[in-house]
Amino acid sequence: MTIHKYQLLLFFAVLVLAETNCSSTAAPATPTPPTVTAFIGIPETSNPLVQAENESVEEFVVRIAARRIINKRPFLIALSQMENKENFWFGVSRDIKDIEKCWVYEADSIQPCSDEDIQNNIGIQDSPIIFFAFAYSNAAQNLYVLDYYRPWDERDSTDGYRLVIELKDDRWVEKSMTSVY
Repeated sequence: MTIHKYQLLLFFAVLVLAETNCSSTAAPATPTPPTVTAFIGIPETSNPLVQAENESVEEFVVRIAARRIINKRPFLIALSQMENKENFWFGVSRDIKDIEKCWVYEADSIQPCSDEDIQNNIGIQDSPIIFFAFAYSNAAQNLYVLDYYRPWDERDSTDGYRLVIELKDDRWVEKSMTSVY
């Protein structure tokens, strides 16, 4: 019986040595370095829109909002004020007195709207509205806060977005748009 124990121990010792020898001859795995990205955080838009000739920055933001957010036509897009300039979470004011400019988007055309358009569309249950406001700028980028307001949806009436546009070769280019709530 003792010989059997020694044979068993010898078998395990050989097995351990063989495993150690095989693993020491194998090349150690080298970790793959992480891919470095130029812009960390918000993913860039894959097919960015570019500001058209003679298009104002606000009109450019309106065109981006019309293309990227709403699928129901017609609707109103209004340049307004931030509810709280220190905290973007509060979003954009929907108060008529805070609206600076507005546009009506209908059948692939964007037209400036009148005070009458604002009065007729604000508060209408089936009329979607995007309220947007300038939030922040550095030398090459602007941040806008956009709120897509759907008054008919009592449980979830507002979707929020953050839009970053970037100045390249004297034209604004859509850099990214992210949904926030």
